[in-house]
Amino acid sequence: MIFTKSNNSLVFSRIFILSLEKQLIAMNKLEPAKADIKIGWRTQEFEFMGLMQHHGILIEINQSALDFGGLTSQEVVGLPCWEAHWWSISKENQAKVKEAIAQAATDEFIKFTADVLAADHSVASCNFVIRPIKDEQGQTILLILKGNYVNESKIQSAENEQLNTQKTTQLAASIYQQQQNTQVELEVNINQRQQAELTLQQRAEELTHLNKILAQTTAILQKRNQELDQFAYIASHDLKAPLRAIASLSEWLEEDLGDQLPPDNQHQMHLLRGRVRRMEALINGLLEYSRVGRIHTESSLVNVGVLLQEVIDSLQPPPTFVIDIPPGMPTLRTKRLLLQQVFANLIGNAIQHHSQPGGNVKISVQDQGMWYEFAVADDGPGIAPEYHDKIFVIFQTLESRDHRENTGIGLAIVKKIVETAGGTITLESFLGTGSTFRFTWPKHPDG
Repeated sequence: MIFTKSNNSLVFSRIFILSLEKQLIAMNKLEPAKADIKIGWRTQEFEFMGLMQHHGILIEINQSALDFGGLTSQEVVGLPCWEAHWWSISKENQAKVKEAIAQAATDEFIKFTADVLAADHSVASCNFVIRPIKDEQGQTILLILKGNYVNESKIQSAENEQLNTQKTTQLAASIYQQQQNTQVELEVNINQRQQAELTLQQRAEELTHLNKILAQTTAILQKRNQELDQFAYIASHDLKAPLRAIASLSEWLEEDLGDQLPPDNQHQMHLLRGRVRRMEALINGLLEYSRVGRIHTESSLVNVGVLLQEVIDSLQPPPTFVIDIPPGMPTLRTKRLLLQQVFANLIGNAIQHHSQPGGNVKISVQDQGMWYEFAVADDGPGIAPEYHDKIFVIFQTLESRDHRENTGIGLAIVKKIVETAGGTITLESFLGTGSTFRFTWPKHPDG
């Protein structure tokens, strides 16, 4: 038996079959209750109707059959049909039912007689049929089990059978109309889905176009960066060359004049050369600052303890300064040159701006999961809180450059390096209490 229509999908066939069989079973539930079926079934008629999967698992059973066996649907639904209470009279009886189900699953219309166990443990002999339900590919997907008990004094009349057939036909027509309505609704949903897919495709094309523009912009930016690097190199060379010439000329002039040059003029010559060195340092600082984040630097395995020792050796601090590096400094894969620049600037500032000939600088580290937090602390003069932000701004200094030579770029470079790596830098300090610079650094190059 196949309930389908040309051009309808397999989905609609299954919906139609399930709806029809369930509503046929529901009709039995709506029949007038048979008085005291558990006691008087011998003088009554009852109809046994169930819906099974193709391998015999019960999906639905009508109330009449449940009442006959004194069962609830929870006790039988989900079981193989032959294991249900009705057939438990004997193993042979169960085997008969199981064999009939297996034959029906192979596309056969099966008729058989089996004994059914009633709620009062009496036995009724019933006539059964099993009808296979197939999909459009001819595969059996469901089985309908139908049985009737007729007492010895009465045979089911042809009129009743004809009436049941008419009811089934009317119900089938009703469900078919419901199926058609469902198909219309599904077609509307399909149209909406197609519209959504079209919109999604348009968005994907827009994204592809934007990615293309982004790639072109990136290529242009890389070219501009290369041009900027070349310009910066040329500009620094052209700027520093006359500065060196000025410094050399002042030295030659001072040598040539010798004792003829008054002390005031000698002092001015020293100031001139100091300004030249400051200007050269500013140029170098600007170049270094502009390159942060633009120059690709390879990552390598860095032992921070060894790196710090190299930084201290390059700074050549006075012997009156004690720089404490505790054991257990981490080893991590990172961009060595950038981390070296950060430590060199912070330690160099601690030494350069100390208010005493000697002092202490302590370096420490804390593990913070994906990050290390390094700290560089000194016992110098400290910095008032209102200047904590100012010191990280390029060209900003707290002391006159004539009093202490300083470009005002070092901490700006430190801040830019740390933030480019994804970290943060903070200052803890008050006047007269020293300063502690803390910065976070990723354990891995990708942060």
